[in-house]
Amino acid sequence: MIICTLLMIGLIKCSFFSNTVYRAYSCVILGALFARTCLSAGRIRRNVCALLLGGAIAFSVIRYYAGITSIFLSITYFFQYVTPFFVCDYLVRHYGLKKMVQGLLGATVFITVIMDASVFLGLDVDATHYQNLISYFFGNKFMVAYLHMQILGIYGEYLYLKKGCLGERERVKLLVVGVYSIFLCLKVGCSTGIVGNLIVAILLVVPMKKNVIELLSSRKFIMIFLVVTNIALVGSDFLVNVPVFKYFIENVLHESITLTGRYKIYAMLPDLFKEQLLFGYGYNRDIFANLIGYGNAQNGILQYMIDCGLVGTTLFVLNWMNSMKGAQSRQEVSWPLVAAVYGFAICGLVEVCLKLNFIVLLAMIYSTRVLSLADQD
Repeated sequence: MIICTLLMIGLIKCSFFSNTVYRAYSCVILGALFARTCLSAGRIRRNVCALLLGGAIAFSVIRYYAGITSIFLSITYFFQYVTPFFVCDYLVRHYGLKKMVQGLLGATVFITVIMDASVFLGLDVDATHYQNLISYFFGNKFMVAYLHMQILGIYGEYLYLKKGCLGERERVKLLVVGVYSIFLCLKVGCSTGIVGNLIVAILLVVPMKKNVIELLSSRKFIMIFLVVTNIALVGSDFLVNVPVFKYFIENVLHESITLTGRYKIYAMLPDLFKEQLLFGYGYNRDIFANLIGYGNAQNGILQYMIDCGLVGTTLFVLNWMNSMKGAQSRQEVSWPLVAAVYGFAICGLVEVCLKLNFIVLLAMIYSTRVLSLADQD
């Protein structure tokens, strides 16, 4: 569907354009989609958590300086975080879940095919190599990985809806896509992407019992997983000194046991939090780049803490958990998307990846619940 393609184009930056141009067309496209889909009291009620998160992100930008530029940026970021939820809600209500999944799968494949072609052609759009990264058509090596993780989840969802289950033939198809995704990550040198795509592929290819899917899809389990893994990784070096993990990091991924200097960055975080604990320094302000010339918080949750403070991070987690209501009400239907969420969550332990690709997955999961709600537009 055209609306799905426009959504993805509005969310994913084309490397040929500057950040200013990207934000301009993103604001126009996503603003138009939001205006088209927001005229429903029921839809607004259902997506109040997304609205609160978008509002918190917008506020983090304008609280320091309410100039024209910051107001424009706050509106753009608001649309980027809210519009996917309204579009998915709208599509499910008007066209059904299967059409919505088909539309977003087609749009994501369209973006990814162009991205992959630029990888194979060796296209390097940004000659400045910002933060020493090659920029392909729609971003750097991390976007290559995230798009493929997104495709794995959405393609799995499409196959489930088409067949009514993930049978042996469907799992073989997902295995092929997973192997190709891992190959692309190897080609662009994205270790995090290798791990993320591997996890998603395993969760989709290995048969899961219904009670296991129910457990992994429960909000309580995901919350415990989120808290435990982030504290274990950021709070200590215990995990990376476990022989299995140490071997995998050093001999398979060929990375440093210090996780490529991430612990040095983590050590800086307490002092940064003290300065702007509640509302953060502002979304996308690149605080670490300003302080040490490169990098970010190297953790998805901690980046929200830096950008949007405790308030914004709490609303992000609240929106995440609220979105998982769709997984709880229709576990087997939404399982492929939940598997992709786990891939992003694990990658989010060491990278800032819980942003727009992740938001699309949450919006899709939550929209599965729309079918069972009694609210009428």
